[in-house]
Amino acid sequence: AGQLPAALAAALDRGRRGERILDRDTAIDPKGGNPVVIRLSCVPLPAYRDAPPGALAVFNDMTHVRALESQIRRSDRLSDGSGF
Repeated sequence: AGQLPAALAAALDRGRRGERILDRDTAIDPKGGNPVVIRLSCVPLPAYRDAPPGALAVFNDMTHVRALESQIRRSDRLSDGSGF
């Protein structure tokens, strides 16, 4: 299994230390691939019985959404004449 990118691993570490992260976007650059925009949320999980504290994290790939948003902005600029 591969390692998590640094930004995602850091989010998990912060969650384990008790910090909440909600809907934060970060870009990662996979080796040999195109940049990917990830929206992450992470919440701490308290220790339970003999288990140490942990974190629950959700990672969503937002790359396609960002590309669509960029297309819409470009289209809006062209339609109002400011894109020339």
